[in-house]
Amino acid sequence: MTDKQELQQALQALAVHYAAELPAKIAEIESRMQSLLGGNADSADLRLLHRQLHSLHGSAKTFGFPAVSESARELEAMVGSLIGGRLDAAAANAGGELLAKLLTASQVPNNLLPVGGSAAAVAARNQATRLIYLVEDDPRTSTTLGQQLKSFGYTVLKLNTVEELANAFAREAPSALIAELKFSDHAQRAHDGRPVETPLIFVSEEDSMETRLQAARAGGDAFFAKPVRIGPLVDRLDALLNPAASEPYRILVVEDSAEQAEFYSAILRDAGMRTHVVTDPLCLVEALNDFNPELVLMDMYLPDCTGDELAQVIRQNASFMSLPIVFLSVEQDFDRQLRAMFRGGDEFLTKPISPQHLALVATSRVERYRELRVLMLHDSLTGLVNHSRLQQQLEIESARALRQHQSLSLAMIDIDHFKEVNDRHGHQTGDRVLKNLARFLRQRLRASDVIGRYGGEEFAVILADTTGEVAEEVINSLRRDFAAIPHETGSEAMTVTFSAGIASLANHASVRELILAADQALYKAKSSGRNRVARNGG
Repeated sequence: MTDKQELQQALQALAVHYAAELPAKIAEIESRMQSLLGGNADSADLRLLHRQLHSLHGSAKTFGFPAVSESARELEAMVGSLIGGRLDAAAANAGGELLAKLLTASQVPNNLLPVGGSAAAVAARNQATRLIYLVEDDPRTSTTLGQQLKSFGYTVLKLNTVEELANAFAREAPSALIAELKFSDHAQRAHDGRPVETPLIFVSEEDSMETRLQAARAGGDAFFAKPVRIGPLVDRLDALLNPAASEPYRILVVEDSAEQAEFYSAILRDAGMRTHVVTDPLCLVEALNDFNPELVLMDMYLPDCTGDELAQVIRQNASFMSLPIVFLSVEQDFDRQLRAMFRGGDEFLTKPISPQHLALVATSRVERYRELRVLMLHDSLTGLVNHSRLQQQLEIESARALRQHQSLSLAMIDIDHFKEVNDRHGHQTGDRVLKNLARFLRQRLRASDVIGRYGGEEFAVILADTTGEVAEEVINSLRRDFAAIPHETGSEAMTVTFSAGIASLANHASVRELILAADQALYKAKSSGRNRVARNGG
């Protein structure tokens, strides 16, 4: 079964469940309407009936009952006009006719909206692994490149002949193929039939227009002249292997209808996104802090409040001032939509919305949000989060760890003798070392770990759900591998080491104490000889 078929099946199952529940919903509305028409409904009953009709109006068309949705809309308007008013004979007659129309519409079978496949989902499901085939007959180049790529988290299979290459391709297709240009014809043949995502990179002793044309004609996605600088090569590999964002988009769905919430979530999950559903508006702030969404998809009318009121609550927190908020509603009044936007929303979508449209809106909004946050919150040289954002994220992660009774550790990392690097080789080389360390940390640490440039040559890593002992093992492994990476200085290559200090939240009462403890551990590592890791409290 294809992924498109699986999604279609899941949404149809939701529609079947909704259809099975619909008679009970209609029966409850009919009972309340009869009480209203008989003069036996108080104001609380009237408001509850209005709420039920609004919910039916919003959900019925989504699950293939357009006539029910339209009848519920008309009845909702009629009942709404009675709130604060009175039921006269004309209104009673109109209400009876509209109720009969709703009951008739509920007998029409549902027709679920068709669903198309998602390009984003295909990309997410086909993310490349990290297996690299390296075809190079020069042992020194092969060994050097292999070790450097391994340090950045790639698995490298070194091949010396075209026969070995053909046999390797027969066993398993790699994530990427890096080959000496002299093997271009054989590499191209071995490469035939590969998935389109798999890159082919050529390297050569000669760097001329002719060699670059030869690489392009052989299907090369990139070309590097020897000696190959590992930084640009890893950057290019990362861009080719992961053209989309490495982390799934995080979408918070605020919707009191469980059926609709699951419908939207299924569509977004198929598009490769992560979702979290809030059906109780009073739980919104907790969900914002725990899930840290990149988009809020919110119904306009919720129990006890409206969506634009919730948007104002979200905007009260400086951390979520730029968080995109997209309203979903059956509201057709353009002035009402504008008021909702003015009070904190970014976009207004009218129900029902097609799955393709929903996925595209979510994608465009989150991509823009990520671009803006990179500019606002990230260090321009390394691309890591900056000092202020790191402090803010540490507060958030610490609060989450305490609520969920999880471990959390902080590592402070400082490049050894960095002033000497700048003085001896120049600031351009120093900047290259900083970028290489940032790239190395991103490659080797988890997506859930927060990596930041704390200042100058000092970095910090927040390791969620990680004890001090485990954090020490992880950082020590990184320290050993980073020390083996050569850094270009122009005429030669050099190696650089770092020292690190570890502290755990379990041993400290506040974020301030945690930072101070990690700093003290770092000072201990530096004063004990550098190129080592020290842990505060053990």
